[in-house]
Amino acid sequence: MHVAIVAMGPSADAYARHCAMAGGRPSHVDEMWTVNAFGSIFQADRIFHMDDVRIQQIRADGGNEQIANMLKWMKKHPGPIYTSRGLPDKPQTERIEQLRDAIALDDAENDKRKWQLRTLEVEAKLVEDGGFPGLVEYPLQDVVNTTGNMPYFNSTPAYAVALAIHEKVTRLSLYGMDYSFNDKYQAERGKSCIEYWLGRATERNIDICLPRETWLLDTNRSDKLYGYDTRIVTAYNEPDGTVRLEFTERERLPTAEQIEAAYNHEVKEKTNGKCSVPSLQNGADQRLDQRVVEHQHDDQRSLCFPD
Repeated sequence: MHVAIVAMGPSADAYARHCAMAGGRPSHVDEMWTVNAFGSIFQADRIFHMDDVRIQQIRADGGNEQIANMLKWMKKHPGPIYTSRGLPDKPQTERIEQLRDAIALDDAENDKRKWQLRTLEVEAKLVEDGGFPGLVEYPLQDVVNTTGNMPYFNSTPAYAVALAIHEKVTRLSLYGMDYSFNDKYQAERGKSCIEYWLGRATERNIDICLPRETWLLDTNRSDKLYGYDTRIVTAYNEPDGTVRLEFTERERLPTAEQIEAAYNHEVKEKTNGKCSVPSLQNGADQRLDQRVVEHQHDDQRSLCFPD
């Protein structure tokens, strides 16, 4: 099964382009999964919103209009919407009354009780209003135990990738998981976690497909093989499942200044969607071609979709 997971970074735009190139979504992927507000924008088979809706409702009540608007459609969505914790069938009325009585004692535990009471009152209101019929508790224990016993999830998209591994998909296309900005090599928490899970996917022979413009796995960089500065390395997928590497001498080598600039890892200026850290390959006449090209375009296999 081919699953596309679309998060909310800039490379999410490529998902629509690739669906159009294939003649429509059904020709591109078997299922499309997405996260948070994108669940109301894209035609998604599954949505992931790992934030507890109790906490999200408190944020909405506190004036966060974006969260409030997202909860409006989530309350009506049939799902599945995977989350960290679902809602009970009925309010925990007895526990609420116990906490109210205990708060009257006004002892050292009161701050904790007040927070618990606030959370349960919010929960009760959500349940009384009809709840979120599409909520599904994420099968955390099952996923952890079938994917390497490593409970490491620091963003919502990571849960989606791990579930795809758990369900043994055969191809995984990731969009919008960029976790970087133009002027920083790695600027958002989450990139390393996604790349960890992609390693888990690769060891299970799941094909990983990424758009050219993403920072994930350094896909938008030309220097993905450190040290190969005098030769171009091209990877070809063989019928037996192995990878054949082809080495081609570069016609022109970088200058001494370009070499020193490449070893300087300071980010000096903003660029338009490209890393501003120089590379030795960019100083030569040909860029490193470590592409892995999608099946419908030619016989190479790649971590990039060609445009």
